[in-house]
Amino acid sequence: MAGRTIKKQKTKKLAVAEPKASKQRFHLAAAIRQKALANRKAIALVASTCLVAALVVLLKGSPIGLVNLAPAAESTAAAQPPANLFPNPDRDSYGIGVFIDANRNPIRKPIKEAFVDLPLMPDDFAEKINSMRSENFNSIALELSEAYYKQPEFLPKFGELGLHYWQAPDLKRWGREGFGVYPAEQQYSLKAGGKVQIAAFVHAAYGIETFQGMQLYPFFPQDENAALFFSITIEPKSILLGPTYPTVDGNWIQKVKIKINASNETPKGNYLVGFNATLPGAEQNAAWQEKHGYKYIAGQGMFSIGTPRLGIWVKVE
Repeated sequence: MAGRTIKKQKTKKLAVAEPKASKQRFHLAAAIRQKALANRKAIALVASTCLVAALVVLLKGSPIGLVNLAPAAESTAAAQPPANLFPNPDRDSYGIGVFIDANRNPIRKPIKEAFVDLPLMPDDFAEKINSMRSENFNSIALELSEAYYKQPEFLPKFGELGLHYWQAPDLKRWGREGFGVYPAEQQYSLKAGGKVQIAAFVHAAYGIETFQGMQLYPFFPQDENAALFFSITIEPKSILLGPTYPTVDGNWIQKVKIKINASNETPKGNYLVGFNATLPGAEQNAAWQEKHGYKYIAGQGMFSIGTPRLGIWVKVE
């Protein structure tokens, strides 16, 4: 009996102890929830403080407000140079490529050796080219020196399209002819009687092993009668593009300057001035033929008819 009594007493004690434990667990969980909520509030406060601080730094010194975020004409932020879209090219990273000798036998060596005939790349190459692409292309392009535009990386897709010709060349193929113009299209506005000067870059295609002679000529693909209202000059008149494989020739790309004058009688509207290539002058053509022999190409299917290699839209207001 005594043993049973003791057992009942223990049972009663346990029955009393269990509600206390449950209550302690409840208070502990509530405390944890409150602490987590406090932590979340603290994190949100810190994030908000950082955001405000960032806005203050961004807007400091500039006459713009937190409500009106449109930049003012003399905004300090607007005067800053644009961030680089890509760093200065690291030609060591191009790796080993395949070249050919005079007998078209493959030779493996660093791809960077394909550029030994080019001007030394300026230290600010990326900054200059990115500024040209993101700001006023034409004003910078007109004054751009050969040290910048004669680098293959000057063309936007060299990494995607150009390196392939050393990384995995088709040695059975002879790169006979091909060229392009960068940029292929431009747009300008002027008034009747006004004029504009434009820079464009005529370049040999990738993988070309010949010298290509040509000169550009203008035409109006949408309305031939528009030629009555414009006078156009192109300098230089004749262009010789050097090869781009196995090494890149120093004259693989040429800058041309185009002047477009609209007469006082030019009707308002949009005009497309197209440019294609034709044979260079007879005397110049003969001189290049004699110098480069079988490696010289002039005409012979490399020129398109109708579709402009370069298109300049002129809006007369």
